[in-house]
Amino acid sequence: MKQLLAILFFLSYSALQAQSLEEINKQLDSDIKQIEAANIRLEKHLLKALNNNPETLYHNFDTIIHTVSSPDKKLRAYSWDTNMGGTMRDFQTVFQYQTKNEVKAEKLTGKDNEPEDVIYWCNAIHSFKTKQQTIYIAIIYAKLSSIYSYTSVLFFTI
Repeated sequence: MKQLLAILFFLSYSALQAQSLEEINKQLDSDIKQIEAANIRLEKHLLKALNNNPETLYHNFDTIIHTVSSPDKKLRAYSWDTNMGGTMRDFQTVFQYQTKNEVKAEKLTGKDNEPEDVIYWCNAIHSFKTKQQTIYIAIIYAKLSSIYSYTSVLFFTI
């Protein structure tokens, strides 16, 4: 009797779990859209929080967001893995900086002021002073596949 109940339970459970390929595809599309939407919400929330709370420039966050700051604490990068890239990791990075009058945060823009499709992670920020200004050097890392990656630099002035 116990064996019969176990078999019936297994068969009914298996029938409930069976999905057509079309149903599986729809569920995967839905899951991807949810991840994309979550990343968009995270970026918008982070930008709003950073722009509305200047003290965040100096706060040590203990989250999935990786933060690095310049030695003088006037430039900070917030990077996270979007989990959207497969073997090509897709990262997002937001920069926050101190001007003379305020603290600002923004995502870098590319051609025609369109948001840049950032795939890099900011590992470190270094700086050096000239007579006129401080030059900031952000060390960035991108993983293009399981065998290709690169490290590069971005230069900033505030």
